[in-house]
Amino acid sequence: MSAGKDPLDLLTQGAGTPVVGSAFRSSSLMLPRQPGTGPGADVLPEVNTRWAWLGGSATGASHLNTGTPNQDAWLSHLLLGEHQDLLLLAVADGAGSKMRGQAAAEHSVAVTRELIDSAVSQGVAAWDLDAWRIVELIQESLRTLAEQEDVPLAEYACTLTVAVLTPTRSLLFQVGDGFMVYRPYPEHEDAPEPALRLAFVPANGEYVNSTTFVNAATPADVQASVIDTPEQIALSSDGLYRLIVQLSDLTPHEPFFLPFFGVLTQPGIDPQRAANLSTYLAGQDVQTRSDDDLTLLLAQRL
Repeated sequence: MSAGKDPLDLLTQGAGTPVVGSAFRSSSLMLPRQPGTGPGADVLPEVNTRWAWLGGSATGASHLNTGTPNQDAWLSHLLLGEHQDLLLLAVADGAGSKMRGQAAAEHSVAVTRELIDSAVSQGVAAWDLDAWRIVELIQESLRTLAEQEDVPLAEYACTLTVAVLTPTRSLLFQVGDGFMVYRPYPEHEDAPEPALRLAFVPANGEYVNSTTFVNAATPADVQASVIDTPEQIALSSDGLYRLIVQLSDLTPHEPFFLPFFGVLTQPGIDPQRAANLSTYLAGQDVQTRSDDDLTLLLAQRL
């Protein structure tokens, strides 16, 4: 990397105004209300969570050249309660060949949050959530949106990668060619740190740059797994493919991730570091290795 572009530097120091296109960026908290304290009770001065996380996005070089907006969307959402500390991470990548790809990505991550909020508030454990049912309901919502705008449903195409993380067990699922990697906890205190693992093999279609999209997915297209909650996890759109995965065997490229996980030392999300991550993704060192939109979400259990 060139001088001044080390990701650790960018995440720990001010780095100016991020260049992030028009990606849907969201980080939110859902906290138990305090009776009698009014609407402000939904946001507490101190967030009692053991999750530290970070998210950023940047418009790809090809979209910058054509004036096309960033068609990725990402969302992080912390749901706190008396006996829960749930972190939702979601990344969607709108199909560049479709005129509503960006809208589909933004809509899909927003509906994912609504569905999981609703289920968890009714007492459903994260690991009991039905990934296919979530995707099916997103499809129904996209269909309604398409009918309202009088646009074919096929134009609302995007991939979706989701992690629903709790202190003990977590649900991971994806549709399409996004990437998700995680590091399990060591088996015991003296055991060596496990390597990062690829959660799912990205679904690549029959043709170059083709994959499965949420709006047309079937149950067989939804890759899902319930795992013991990992120590670290990262989600990305396929724009970072050449940087985060060893092409020869699809193993995660550890040196890329280590600086980012290294700054996740305090609970919650730091807005300045999130802005710096977007700046890093928009930098020349990354842009020269990928012309697609770039989105990265990372979390660590403290």
